[in-house]
Amino acid sequence: MRYYIFLIVVLFLSFNCKSNIRIEEENFVQIYADLLIAKEIYRGNDTAFIKARDSIYNKYNVNNFMVQKTLEYYNSDTEKWKQFFEKVIRRLEEQQTQIKMSN
Repeated sequence: MRYYIFLIVVLFLSFNCKSNIRIEEENFVQIYADLLIAKEIYRGNDTAFIKARDSIYNKYNVNNFMVQKTLEYYNSDTEKWKQFFEKVIRRLEEQQTQIKMSN
């Protein structure tokens, strides 16, 4: 009987964790925009980019696995990806406007 209870608890926790793998869209838009900026800044310097990427992951409390699973989710549907990427572009444009206004 203990074995079945243990198995049920493990399965419950396993399914519960899997439901939290994908990052919420609003946060992922910010993360992806930051990653694109870092990729451009550190183009050609993989070590610096990885350090920046890890810093971004820490900032948003995510990991590479979560980012990859979220990317898979958006890549699975062209329309979802298009809508997501339009939000990323708007985010980047807003950041660019804020930088111009502060100078």
